[in-house]
Amino acid sequence: MAEAISEIWEEAPRGVAGDVRILALDGLTRMRAAVAGRMAAPPINRLTGLMPIEAHPGSATFRVPATPWLATPAGFFGAGSMALAADAALASAIMTTQAAGWTLTTSDLSLNFLRPVCVRSGAIVARARIMYARRSLGLAEALVEDGHGRVLGHATTRCFLLDTGVRDGGAGATDAQPLATGAEELSADPYLRPVRGAAVPDAVWNERSGLEVIQGILSGELPAPPVSRLFGLRLVGAEAGRMQTEFPATGWLAGPGGAAYGGALAHHVDLALSLAVQTTLPPATVYSPLDLKVDFLRPIVPDGSIVHIDARVLHSGRSLAVASAEAFTAEGKRAVVAMGSMLIVRGRTWSLDRPVVPEDEAATGFAEDRDG
Repeated sequence: MAEAISEIWEEAPRGVAGDVRILALDGLTRMRAAVAGRMAAPPINRLTGLMPIEAHPGSATFRVPATPWLATPAGFFGAGSMALAADAALASAIMTTQAAGWTLTTSDLSLNFLRPVCVRSGAIVARARIMYARRSLGLAEALVEDGHGRVLGHATTRCFLLDTGVRDGGAGATDAQPLATGAEELSADPYLRPVRGAAVPDAVWNERSGLEVIQGILSGELPAPPVSRLFGLRLVGAEAGRMQTEFPATGWLAGPGGAAYGGALAHHVDLALSLAVQTTLPPATVYSPLDLKVDFLRPIVPDGSIVHIDARVLHSGRSLAVASAEAFTAEGKRAVVAMGSMLIVRGRTWSLDRPVVPEDEAATGFAEDRDG
């Protein structure tokens, strides 16, 4: 009898989150220690491969490898995958200007998308710089590029700054990374493992409507995508113009501060609202995300509880769709709200050899919607 394969989200998370000792360091020292590998990475980094690669006063750069684990049912990555790198880079650019004891919390994240992302992108790289920072508020912007230097999108954030009161007091704050020990180091981090799940074949998209494809995934007839197997994302219900998903808020989602990482939450709500739009599309029709605006209302504790996402299409024109999504804690409290718009392109399927680039299609599409 074959041994059952455990799911990633069922494993004990790796990494360190919520260690208040690092707050005794000023923000730039923290970030440079992380870049140099002298700071233990939080679980979200271990799960996805998120990594800081540069930190200077007022700027920071983060990278996420474009592994097959991030593929959606379409084979491409969700546009929200850019948030996996952008959220960390934006917050860190602000953090590099902060004194010891100060931390921040992200209030909102906005992205404009220019090119689709897939495994051929090689990486998602966010290069952020601070725009404004005073005692309680910081603003930053970032260009998001692929591994070949092509611009994928632009992102901005607003963060609130908080003085935790933690100080070194002359004791000598440490930024040393603990030595890796235990059985967890005997296997690769999740993003480095052989991928599980699969995209829906292009021929299926050509023959079935978006709703029929999603219903096929729900019934188990069609495969669950790799991104579901990485995060534990589950499609719960679908009807024309509405999509419901859920995911376990496990310790794998924890960022440096201990709460679920905002970039992962933005990714998850973006995928839900994109799939809501997919439920309205006929066969041989695709969407190309244009923008995403996410507001974080309350932190989500990564305690294993289930987070529910409800996404709805607000407008469905011939060439433009607008959708919203809300994420709720297990107690039913609204934690994240998002809105995004998408360009609809007919007579196309999800071929990696022929990606839809918004700037190549947008002028005609918007003209058709306005004239209609």
